[in-house]
Amino acid sequence: MTTTRYLIIDKIDEVYLKVEADADIRRELGEHFTFEVPGFKFMPQFRNRVWDGKIRLFSYATGKIYAGLYPYIVNWCNENDVQVVDGTKIKDTKVDISKVDEFIKESIGDAEGSVRNEPGCRRFDIIQDSTDPTQFAFCEVYDDEEAFKAHTTYEHFKIWAKNTEDFYSAETEVSFCKPVYPNENVIWDSLRENSSDHEYFSNSSLMVIAAPQYVKEENVDEFIDSITLDSIGSTNEEPGCLRFDVYQNVNDPTELYLYEVYSNADAFEYHRGTPHIKNWQETVKDMYDESRKGQNGRRGKNIWPPDNWEWNSGQRK
Repeated sequence: MTTTRYLIIDKIDEVYLKVEADADIRRELGEHFTFEVPGFKFMPQFRNRVWDGKIRLFSYATGKIYAGLYPYIVNWCNENDVQVVDGTKIKDTKVDISKVDEFIKESIGDAEGSVRNEPGCRRFDIIQDSTDPTQFAFCEVYDDEEAFKAHTTYEHFKIWAKNTEDFYSAETEVSFCKPVYPNENVIWDSLRENSSDHEYFSNSSLMVIAAPQYVKEENVDEFIDSITLDSIGSTNEEPGCLRFDVYQNVNDPTELYLYEVYSNADAFEYHRGTPHIKNWQETVKDMYDESRKGQNGRRGKNIWPPDNWEWNSGQRK
């Protein structure tokens, strides 16, 4: 039986990535990104035995490697049958049109396996865009980084990764995030043990928004204060707003995500007319990084979990 090997890539900053993998993979990767300097035998450092004449672009000890080498890492993984795991909480995916139904089936298997079997996975929401059925967003919530790493070791994840590896028509984009609001007394768990499993509740009737917000660095704190007020207004004043979470990319604090769940499309239209959203829009209109604005937003239906699972964040006072 063949065992799938995995490599996890995290972005540290604009210069470095961090690679996590088993020792044998790190060793092979280190060898691949190690080069001898021409003429090193004639250099004083080599002659004095303080340097072996090699440049190592990957650190086996720390896992650090230059961000510019990302495509070469992926290429090496492809050539060596290593599966790249490049993300967690907010995942934006485009699937080949002929593979959409299969992708949905495989993804539900991974999502349900994660929520039901992994103690550190709180929710694994799958959203399909309403205007482009090949576009999907995943919102995965784990207790911590270790819980996500454990997720990649489960059989349901390995099956999903293997079965869907040829389904994509564009590069998947992933952001590791932390909750900015709400962060107290939040209902994170989507599973409702006693909920009916009748197919009627799998109608995908909710309207879910996963919207990135790219903000100027000097305006991040002010933007968060403003969107927090909009979130409070939405979950407290709108009968159809079930949750309005604000997440921040842990590697890029100027990248924030709004994750909104409404009972149906009409509830979202109601939201768009409220005074609190109009006040928020007016307040933040000059805070956006216009060079990135509008990328990768998803608005669509819940493919999984079903309508009668726990979508409410518990924030209504």
